[in-house]
Amino acid sequence: ENMKLVKVHGGTTADMIYSKIKDAEALAMYNKANFDFDTILFFDEANTTEAVSCIKEVLCDQMIEGELSTPNTGLQIIAACNPYRKHTDEMIKRLESAGLGYRVRADDTEDKLGSIPLRQLVYRVQALPPSMIPLVWDFGQLNDATEKMYIQQIVQRLIQSISVPSTYIKCIVDVLSASQHFMRHQQDECSFVSLRDVERCMKVFVWFYEQRQMLLHKLNQGQANRSVHTALNNEVIWCLVLALGVSYHACLEKKNPYRRAICRHLPPPYSNPAKFLEQLVLLQDLLLSGVPLRETIARNSALKENVFMMVICIELKIPLFLVGKPGSSKSLAKTIVADAMQGQAAHSDLYKDLKQIHLVSFQCSPHSTPEGIINTFKQCARFQEGKNLDEYVSVVVLDEIGLAEDSPKMPLKTLHPLLEDGCIDDDPLKRKK
Repeated sequence: ENMKLVKVHGGTTADMIYSKIKDAEALAMYNKANFDFDTILFFDEANTTEAVSCIKEVLCDQMIEGELSTPNTGLQIIAACNPYRKHTDEMIKRLESAGLGYRVRADDTEDKLGSIPLRQLVYRVQALPPSMIPLVWDFGQLNDATEKMYIQQIVQRLIQSISVPSTYIKCIVDVLSASQHFMRHQQDECSFVSLRDVERCMKVFVWFYEQRQMLLHKLNQGQANRSVHTALNNEVIWCLVLALGVSYHACLEKKNPYRRAICRHLPPPYSNPAKFLEQLVLLQDLLLSGVPLRETIARNSALKENVFMMVICIELKIPLFLVGKPGSSKSLAKTIVADAMQGQAAHSDLYKDLKQIHLVSFQCSPHSTPEGIINTFKQCARFQEGKNLDEYVSVVVLDEIGLAEDSPKMPLKTLHPLLEDGCIDDDPLKRKK
């Protein structure tokens, strides 16, 4: 091992940084003495922590806690920083009217970079110490052609692992590249995309591909109509359409333009945007049909989409934010999913093939603390201990998370590592995820 990665976030403290540097220094000395090669310590998103001065201390001054670091250890330090970009005034207005807390006016918050409230920045970043500025190299942003090359690599790697015919690679790469391009040109928060979105979409695609026989069998049992035959005719593209529905389509407010833009790159019959939507609705209906509902509950599109997204994201442990006004089926969808996903004790055969879940709720408020949120995740990790994680999953539900935005203790700073790994360790155990 000759590289140590440190995922820096808003909750990273000076003690954590010093501890990582000392660990890396010990590893570097071992590597230098035994193998005569250098060791790299990589700080990812270094300017998201208030303790960025500790990183400056070791980078610029070669000191750790005021003492000179050991010379000639072969330790090389690299830090990646997020850019300093402010949202447009129109975007700020949209975010503040989205019902995500914001009870404290942006001008009154103490969470600022200079005179700019951090919530008005694209990335919540701290100012770099002046002595670090000469070391900064602006990487810029991937252009569409370069990003497409990366997408090609991601797709090829995953396609080989699940034995999909290589003839589909070009179609999948073109569709993902077009999706990224479309999202990037949106005028709202959907425009912030990266290769993480591609990885996530492929993760969902792999899941649908592995579950396709079970899902198509259940669809066939329920309704032997033309829509099911469309899915059966091309299972790979059907799985791709569903993956796009989860990763891109669901987060858009106006979905029609996306379907029109993407269907140009899909083979018939999916070149027709109506067919794209038809297959999504078909699976949403299937997931809702496996749950006994009261006669007074309307199976509207909001409820169907919420249940669909929750089931898929829980199965794959993908963080999900449900944003909507009161009455848009958020709590109802949560109750339905909790009742449906009971493993072998589930009401329907469909849900017996999916994971059993255990929900742990945390009510956010302007008085929430980082410890409260971290302890909820720890409690979930304890529930997963000793369980078969292919069949069981603990789910953290953060209710009204927008209210915690206004807590003076800034509990949402801890969310970054928790959403990514389920805990704040850099090398988490499987049960903690």
